[in-house]
Amino acid sequence: MYDVIIIGAGISGATFASKISKYTKTLLIEAQDYH
Repeated sequence: MYDVIIIGAGISGATFASKISKYTKTLLIEAQDYH
């Protein structure tokens, strides 16, 4: 369902995801979710 998946991207990844989310559905998975 998602076009882009960013894993463990952190702040910079979240910023990038927020920019591209205007064009595509984005799933942001933070690294701490796996700790």
